[in-house]
Amino acid sequence: MRNFKLFSIALAFAVLTLTGCRDDHYHDDYGRNSYTTQIVSDPAYDGDIEQTSSSTYTVTQGMSSGVQSVFVGIDPNTSTEFRTFLNFPLAGN
Repeated sequence: MRNFKLFSIALAFAVLTLTGCRDDHYHDDYGRNSYTTQIVSDPAYDGDIEQTSSSTYTVTQGMSSGVQSVFVGIDPNTSTEFRTFLNFPLAGN
């Protein structure tokens, strides 16, 4: 009988605690509405930096009509490191 009473109290506490939990993907943590948008980077300013040795870097900036990509990570063939930078104009067009 005592175990049943403790179980009932624990269950009531759990129900009351979990009542406020919900998945609300329309609001952020502060209760404001959240929006999604697509911002395209500016290919004239996008590029990457390749570390070819401990003190040598190669900077590639700007895309051409034939190449629309940048590199990031370690090249498995040469073991050089690439870091990418992208320009996202956040001001209105």
